[in-house]
Amino acid sequence: MTAISDATIDSTEFNLLIEPWIKVLREDGSTDELSLLEVFREADKLISLAGEMKAQDMAVLRLLLAILHAVFGKQEDGMYVSLTSGAEVRLRIKTVADMLNRWEELWRMKKFPFEIISDYLGKYRDRFWLFHPTHPFYQVPDGKRGTSYPAAKLNGELAESNNKLRLFANRSKEYKHQLEYSEAARWLLYINAYDDTSGKPTAEFRQMIPDATERSKRSPGAGWLGQLGLLSAKGNNLFETLMLNFVLVTDFGDRLWGVEKPVWARENPKTEERTPINVPDNASELLTIQSRRLFLIRDQEASVVNEYLLVGGDFFYKDQECFAEQMTMWQATGAKSLNERSYRPKRHDPSRQMWRDLSSLLPIVKDYASEKTDGRPNRNPGIVNWLATIQNRGILGERQIGYEIAGVSYADKDFYAENNFSDEITMSVLLLGDEYEEYRERILAVLPWTEKIVECLSSLAWNLAIAGGSIGENGKKRRIDAAEIARQEGYFQLDIPFRNWLESLNPKSELSVEASIASWAKQARSIIRSIGRDLVRIEGMNAFTGREYEEQKKKKLMTSPKAYNIFISSIRKQSNP
Repeated sequence: MTAISDATIDSTEFNLLIEPWIKVLREDGSTDELSLLEVFREADKLISLAGEMKAQDMAVLRLLLAILHAVFGKQEDGMYVSLTSGAEVRLRIKTVADMLNRWEELWRMKKFPFEIISDYLGKYRDRFWLFHPTHPFYQVPDGKRGTSYPAAKLNGELAESNNKLRLFANRSKEYKHQLEYSEAARWLLYINAYDDTSGKPTAEFRQMIPDATERSKRSPGAGWLGQLGLLSAKGNNLFETLMLNFVLVTDFGDRLWGVEKPVWARENPKTEERTPINVPDNASELLTIQSRRLFLIRDQEASVVNEYLLVGGDFFYKDQECFAEQMTMWQATGAKSLNERSYRPKRHDPSRQMWRDLSSLLPIVKDYASEKTDGRPNRNPGIVNWLATIQNRGILGERQIGYEIAGVSYADKDFYAENNFSDEITMSVLLLGDEYEEYRERILAVLPWTEKIVECLSSLAWNLAIAGGSIGENGKKRRIDAAEIARQEGYFQLDIPFRNWLESLNPKSELSVEASIASWAKQARSIIRSIGRDLVRIEGMNAFTGREYEEQKKKKLMTSPKAYNIFISSIRKQSNP
């Protein structure tokens, strides 16, 4: 099979393999747009993806991962391509250990075997045209149905609800309603992944399913990535990032993926509206799930996209647990008994700092199905288990490793996107290994302790609100608001210090874990006390004099000095974790 050259191949309809469209960050700090082939060829020399927003980068990252799985995963004949000889040499892999060896071999190359990837993509080059009469990429052919949207809705930076306009949009006038082909390709992946639920079912769908209750069961909800607590690992360059997220074994590392079936390998694009499907047994199909049926409408003369059509696409049956999904946090739902417990993806709270969920980012010591979980999440993201697995093989050494989250928050039952958010933290990869299990458990004890001292600050704000005159039912809202504002301020001021402390942790250093924890406790107490003093100062003389209030049918007096003394006493009672 012949590799694709960089020359244009018999069409001007924007082939994603050779046209530049993926935004990347280079080592010198500059940004660039590259084609799919160029990204794989230069991945070891690129720092990261650098699209318009992190959520978009996640969608592009998953496409790149799907290609890696399709190339190096199980083929239709049940065999695998050789990493050094390419498709002409086939290997049989049956065990998890053999697959881990395969991953390690690829990791130690420090760059992708480009010819193998190029040969594979060459086989499917006609499936990567952004505009094509029968196989437009990530779209339905000849789209003539669905909710019509302007290009501004496709662009996640510009998306507006009907009643909420952006005051300072980064485009204006006619440029707001058109996208260059390269932009449209990026946002096409984004909208498929994160679309809201505003798209309406077509008249044909209503006729096919006239009962409204039955139709509601066929709602796909938000795009699949919008339903996840999306999480990815981050390396020192794009090659490492892709490899760290290239999970070659499923769930808890006990079995291999099935035959890879990415969306571009389908003989005919799916057109059925609002289609429930089973969870795939292969990574590339899951990573390219078509949550929406889309069709881009372009002005060919101006080479821009100015409109698109959309209807609901694939979604998983509601009673299925999608443990094949490796890049999400989980939460238990339903009954607490083991036999009745179920799990669903846990969406991120954009107001919650990522480090507060550190227990989800480190391997769980206890069995995930244990009745006793000590209040910790009892099922890790697959990517965390994967990183722990390869770390325990000694592959990653003593490097620092990053975690990133990105998502979209929605309003009105996911009817429209309200906010895009992202976050990341860095820590020693040693924290993932079984060797430092006890160290890890001690570090995790810091989280509930930190929550307790922040609650001390919140209680101070509540009492100061009483001292300032917010008493009885009339003042309840102000007390609640004051407590919540203080809580958020506490976490905000602890944010950077905690990240720096976490990044500094090294189980192999001379500083013991107890000394490290004591250092954090001292710093956190100092920060919280400082905020508390500021709160007392802000309340002024009214709170100093105080107010009487009723508690358990008894009259009491609350003053700012009394509130502060209670605050200091409560912090002192919180001994080190």
